[in-house]
This record gives sequence, structure tokens and C-alpha cells, in this order.
Amino acid sequence: MVSSIRRSRIQSEIEETYDGLQDVNKELREVQTDIYRESFRWNLISGGLETSDRPEYWADPSGRDIWGLMRDGRGLEEWGFGLHLDDLVRLRVRVRTKLKDLGDFRKELEDFQHEYRLIINKLYRLSGPGLRNILDMPEEILYHIFELVEGFSWQYPDFWHFPSGDIKNCRLTCQAFNCVSSRFFLRSVSVELNASSLSKFNEISNHPTISKGIQFVRAILHFYETSLGDSLRDFILYNADVLRDRLQSIELMRPWKYEKNVSEETGNRVVETLKETLACWERIATDTQAQSLADQDRTYLELLKATHQRYQSLCSYQEEMLQSGSFLQAVAAGVSRMPCAKTMFFCDQNLAALPRISFLHSQDINETLCEFMLQPMSYYTAMQYGFTPRLCDLITKLPVAVHHAGAWLGRIDIDLSHVDSPSDLTPSPELRQQLPLAMQRLRQFTIRCTNGLNGETSQDVLNDMFGSCLDTGSLREISIEMPQKREPHSDKLSVGRIITSRHWQNLSRIFLRGVAFHFSELQLFISRAPKSFYALNVDRVYLLSGTWADVLDTLREKPLIAHVQLEDPLGAECDDMSVEELKRIFFREVFTLSQAEQYISRLTPQNPLRDQEGLDHNAAVVGSEDEMETEL
Repeated sequence: MVSSIRRSRIQSEIEETYDGLQDVNKELREVQTDIYRESFRWNLISGGLETSDRPEYWADPSGRDIWGLMRDGRGLEEWGFGLHLDDLVRLRVRVRTKLKDLGDFRKELEDFQHEYRLIINKLYRLSGPGLRNILDMPEEILYHIFELVEGFSWQYPDFWHFPSGDIKNCRLTCQAFNCVSSRFFLRSVSVELNASSLSKFNEISNHPTISKGIQFVRAILHFYETSLGDSLRDFILYNADVLRDRLQSIELMRPWKYEKNVSEETGNRVVETLKETLACWERIATDTQAQSLADQDRTYLELLKATHQRYQSLCSYQEEMLQSGSFLQAVAAGVSRMPCAKTMFFCDQNLAALPRISFLHSQDINETLCEFMLQPMSYYTAMQYGFTPRLCDLITKLPVAVHHAGAWLGRIDIDLSHVDSPSDLTPSPELRQQLPLAMQRLRQFTIRCTNGLNGETSQDVLNDMFGSCLDTGSLREISIEMPQKREPHSDKLSVGRIITSRHWQNLSRIFLRGVAFHFSELQLFISRAPKSFYALNVDRVYLLSGTWADVLDTLREKPLIAHVQLEDPLGAECDDMSVEELKRIFFREVFTLSQAEQYISRLTPQNPLRDQEGLDHNAAVVGSEDEMETEL
């Protein structure tokens, strides 16, 4: 009885001490964050000061999420940036003093932390057999432990398919660890429009343990070209063109110079074999009936026919799944079975399959050639060889199908190598009505297109394609990246209607690259930005009307935006400035601010795009605001 009371008292003391340790740990994290903030601020104001002049407790903020350090919404001026140049010396002294105080406080907290740990260890020893083994802990605690072991990197979607090596090792430790860590073994699952991929996807989504850990579904939209399946001759000619380009690349790069396992003799032999194969394919393409072919060519023809039949089967399966809607239903049902799968990643290249097919390491060149010919097309490959990309409509159809299956998405990433026509991505009127409901919990939306849009484009094309996806008040982060064409008369993809179409009350970040807007549209967006909005990144954006000087003034007047990054602006007065002038005003070193960003952050009083008298650097304005309003 006495022993039970004593053990209960010790357990109570352990809980109280542990609560105190948690409070100290929380304070330590906050202090360390403040140290990173002040260190980052020191980098901004120190200019070219020597490294030896750094404050005693300066901490390198590189590799940290600088935007994340500003998540509390405090603007730069609230950190003491509302100063003129002659106050920088006093500001440096203030930052140095602040870092000293923070460093001393951190030492005190670390001492408290050490004492708490000693007390807890002592109490655990007194508790005798009550000390808990890690294997006796509940699964909820073990899940948190394995999350730390995993060390997952959320910001790099291209590496989501790589499982953690530490998790692999944990699964081999014991049965208990195997059961718990299996949930973290796979974080993402890819699905393509072919039978083997769908079978694997269904198997993973039905697994009682692994399915619970899937966070991302990667829909790979590369495709099989039906016209190649219909014609053996076209199939041969297309693969001959692709093989010729691959052969030229091998001859140019000569990879055997850099690979230890491939000799120059092997490389040259492979090149000669591929040249003979290419010549044979070209001869066969002129006479697919084998009426005047040599014996070797006839052997290759049989190989080509067998490969073409397999390609036809892949095409037939693809078309059947598309026309019946079975692919949409299968993926949507699989997502609904995976409770943590809230991110959908659309791409047209399977990076998880890298490295690509290698002829230099081939044991059987004919088998490798067959595999080479059965590869689906990416959108960029289709553009290169005169075909039209397929499956673009799945980008808007899949989220709606997921919603109909009873699930929801919190993040959508779209990464395409090329878009042939804007109409391929434009949802039907029926889908436009359903998309806002399907996106009601969407928090992050990203669209990247590596090679831009071909064909005729209007300024509203981006809104036509993605306006319905962004019609939700839950959005927190938006990223739109398009390659900017610098030619004055090239099409400009405007985001004006997108950023002014509605008020996002939860928006915190927006990243724009390679697009365009009018000054008045940006002004309206900034005026309606919520208190949660803290980061604006504008890179290679074209100003359709107004001046960049006015843009800087507008951004300076919005003190709540903690982080503004403005790089390589296009249009308006920037088109008439020299490279040296642009570099002087907009170039920035790592962890520093450009002149334009310093002005926006109220570090300097003078707008660098205006002269001493406060006039515009260049009076020319591209278009007029009245004309723009008339267009709208």
C-alpha cells in the first residue's frame, strides 16, 4: 500500500517536471527562432561588413525557411526597419545587443532544461520497475518518434517517392517497430494510365497499414499516341527520329569518359550498333511488307511488328480506361481509401523512373530497343515530334472525381513540360460549376509550365484554365510559374483576373513568375490582402500598364507584408533601362535585399526608380490605366 502511494507520488512529480521541461523546450524554440530572425536582420543591414564583426550569438540562417520565420505576420518595419540610412549604425548596435540578450537567455533556459532532465532521470530510477520501455509506449507516441526519424522534406515534391533509409532499417528491428514504421515506409504513390500501374496503386491503397501513411498521389500524364498504334510505318519513323536524337546525344556527350563501368571500346561498339539499327529501321519504313528486305532487315521487321503489337495493346487499354471513366473512378476510390492523401501532384514525366533507359549498360540490345520504343510520351516530347499532348483534362476531372468519392484535397501541384493549346486545360462548363465545391478545402495551388503555351493566347487564358480551381476561400498559398518570353510583341499571360476575382481571407503567400498584370490590378490585390498575407514573390513579371516606380510605392505602403521579393521585372520603364541599371536596382545577393527591396522594406527613403526631385525614372508608361479599365 505504502509502495503504491509512493509510486503514485513519484509519477505525479514526473508529470509535473515533464510539463515544466516542455514549457522550457517551447521557450527555447521561440528564443532560437528570434536569434535566427535577428541574425537574418543583421545580414540585411550589415552590407559588406567583415565576418569577424558579427555579433557573439549570431546564427547562420541559411537553409532556414525565412518566410517561416515571419509567419507571425510582423512586418519588417516592426523589426526596426522604419529607419533611414543615418540610423543604420544605431540599428546595428541594437541588433547586437538584442542577440546578446537572447543568447544569454538561451543559456539560462538550457541550464533549466538540463536540471529538469536530471530530475526526471532521478525520479524514473526511484520509480523502480515502473520505468517504461520504448516498446511499451502507445502507438500514438511511437508515430511521433518515427516522424522525427523519417526526416521527411515537404518542400521537394520531386523526391517524395524516395523512402527513408532509416525507416527501412527500423522495420527490420522488431515486430513492434515493423508495424508502426510501416506507416511511414511510403509517403507517395504514383499512378499512370496502364494496367500494371493501376494494379500497384490499388494494392497500395487497399493495404491496411501502408495506405495510412500515403500523403501524396502523383498522377503521371504521359501518354501513348494512338496514331502510332494505328500505323506501323509511322511507329517506325517516329522511333527512328527519337533514336537518331538519342544517338547524337550519346556521340556528343561521350558518357563513357565519365562512367567507370563503361569502357570507350564498349561505348563505340554501342554507337555503331545503334547506327546500324537506325539505318535498318529507315530501310524497313520504306517497305514494311518485306518484299525487298535482306535477311537481317526481316529479322528487325519481325521485332518491330511484335513491339508495335504491344504498343497497340497499351493504346487500346489507355483509350478504354479514358472513354469508360474507369481510370478516374479507380484513382478517386483509391484516394478515398488513403486517409492522409490530401495532395495531388500532376506531371507528364515520371521522374521516379530515372535513370532513363541506358544502351551502354544493356545486356541485350534488342530487348533494350523494345523497351525504348514502348515508352510513353511526355508533353515536351510530343511537341518536339509534332504530336498533340493528351490527358490534360484529367487535371480538372480528377479533383472532382475525388470529391464525388467522399474525399477532399488540400494541395494541388501541376508541373507540365509543355502545353500545346490552352483549350486542353480549360474545363468544360459543367466542370467549372463543380470545381469550386471540390476545392472547398484546398490550401495550396501550384502550376508550373516549363516551356509555356503554344498557339494563340489571350490575357484571360490563365483565368479560363484555373479560375474555377482558385474559387475557394480556403486558399493559403498560390504559385503560378510560366516561362516569360522577352519579345515585346509576344503573348503576355495575365494573372490580373485571377488575383482580383475574389478576396482570399486566408491567403498568406503568392508566387508569380513569367506572367503579367496591370498596375491597377496589383494595387487592388494589395489593398484587399488579408492580415495573414506575409509573402509576395514577383519574378520576371511583365507590367502591362503603369510604372514599376508606382509598384514599389504601393508595396512600401503595405507594412503587413513581411517578405517582398522582386526580381527581373519586365515592361514599363524597365524595358528602356540598361542591364547595368537594372542590376544596380534589382540584383540581390543571397540573404540580402536589392535596392528596390530595401525601399519597399523602408530601409531607404528614396525610390530607386525615381530621380532626386521625385520624378519617374522614365516618364514612358506602357498603356494607360483608362485604356486598361475600358478593356476590362
